[in-house]
Amino acid sequence: MKSLTFIIASVLFGLISQVHAEPESVLGLWLSKKEGKASPVVELYLEHGKLQGRVVDFLLSPDESEPVCNTCDDERQGKSVRGMKILSGFKWNGEKWVGGRIFSPERNKEFNCELWREGEVLKLHVSAGFISQTKVWYRR
Repeated sequence: MKSLTFIIASVLFGLISQVHAEPESVLGLWLSKKEGKASPVVELYLEHGKLQGRVVDFLLSPDESEPVCNTCDDERQGKSVRGMKILSGFKWNGEKWVGGRIFSPERNKEFNCELWREGEVLKLHVSAGFISQTKVWYRR
């Protein structure tokens, strides 16, 4: 009986530990694989309790040059996408990061976004009005 109680307590402690570790499990470097385009490496980090993300590197083919924001119509116009904050304002709701925005330098638009970790991948649900799409990023 004592061993059964110990096993149950261990399992419950493990589950509780996992839940508390979840928000921070998305921190670090993630790769957005884009077919036929430069693949950005995005660093996710916390700033004032909110999840943010910036482009820190690219996986480029030998004939590619580092992307610049040619479509931007603000201070980012013509500047390198490297270092650019593309994820901002996410809050943890106990299950996933919600209420954030993702900026697309290619389109010069921001979209509503929520994200969560599913196994070894990061899922981003991006929406614009009635249109939505779930993207998958991979740990770098």
